[in-house]
Amino acid sequence: MSKFWVLLKKEVKELLTPQMIVPFIAMVVVFMLMGNIIGNETEKQTSQKVQIVFTDNDKTPSSNTIKQSMEAAGYEITTKSSAQSHVVIPQNFESDLKAQKQPTIEIITKLDNLSIVNNVNTQRTAQIGTLINELTANIVLQSKLKPNDIAFSKQPVKISDTVKFNNKMAQITVGEIFGYLLSQSTVVPIVLFLVITLASQLVATAIASEKENKTLETLLSIPISRKSIVAAKLMASGVVSFFISILYLYGMKSYMGGLTSTATQSLDQSKVQEAIQQLGLNMGATDYALLGLSLFLGIMVALSFAFILGTFVEDIKSVQGAITPLMVMLLIPYVLTLLLDISTLALPVKMLVYAIPFTHTFTAMNNITLGRFPELYAGMAYMLVIVIVGIIVASKLFSSEKIFTFKLNFFKKSA
Repeated sequence: MSKFWVLLKKEVKELLTPQMIVPFIAMVVVFMLMGNIIGNETEKQTSQKVQIVFTDNDKTPSSNTIKQSMEAAGYEITTKSSAQSHVVIPQNFESDLKAQKQPTIEIITKLDNLSIVNNVNTQRTAQIGTLINELTANIVLQSKLKPNDIAFSKQPVKISDTVKFNNKMAQITVGEIFGYLLSQSTVVPIVLFLVITLASQLVATAIASEKENKTLETLLSIPISRKSIVAAKLMASGVVSFFISILYLYGMKSYMGGLTSTATQSLDQSKVQEAIQQLGLNMGATDYALLGLSLFLGIMVALSFAFILGTFVEDIKSVQGAITPLMVMLLIPYVLTLLLDISTLALPVKMLVYAIPFTHTFTAMNNITLGRFPELYAGMAYMLVIVIVGIIVASKLFSSEKIFTFKLNFFKKSA
């Protein structure tokens, strides 16, 4: 039995190497920092009152009671154009109630972004119609009216939901349009994360393998410029990774469609599609081409980083530790862009996140959908610069003969 414990101790010691522990600790620290950012942003969103523009075309005690009750319920009545919702009380509101006719109250909700945290306010906005019906039902019950119809006493008003985006409007609830678009926009970040992780490991492992197996010397002895070798390796890896990402996108779209099919069975898909057309949120061929270009640039950025890191790796076992900085750079924007609207973050945090090139690929889908093309083009230009710089640095490394002798023993003690 003592020999077993000695063997067990030996195996655990071999598994708990610095190459494994350091990346794990780095990821834990990153998650803690991101959790703090997400928590602060969520608290900020939930602590803010939902702003409503209240237009009273009836100006009667009943309509005024609705307004006062909404303020008491925590909604902020304002005249600001930035308000999330606009509630319109029709003329003859009180007289229609007395005649036991359902007046129609229009609720116009602005669509600003597609972040999951923003969905907190979206849900609160979607509750306005239910609240108004409850408040109006109380007015009916407290009055001397004796409703002949039980349904009228429970739902005395009709709610006309309208979503507004860039001065375009469509008759649909904000929950329907938000849920549909969110399910579409989350596919690209997931696929990009998977593809970049796989491609980066493959590239770094390939370089490390060539150094370990002494085949790099043979490759560099071929009468071809080393810049061409670097460019060929990166382009080949980029093209293969891009086509893999297309396959992933197709598969992930089917997968997400299966997951959300039950939740969206109650939705009128034709109604949602029509609303998307009316709001101008549909993507055309040019939009998909821009998304593909952004995706390709993101992959090329990752490959250039992985290529450089791979040249410093001593052996294949050190690859995982070597690409930890790349994984951290990938993980931060991946999580944050899935949950938050980066443009709403504090300026120092926002600048730090935007400095990570992968952020611009993760936000490409939302930028295209919401028509934020200046941000899209600026991000693509930034990634292109990073790719060019990466190729130049990699070429410099390959042009030096030190590439055969210069090694960084990641997380290892020097002998």
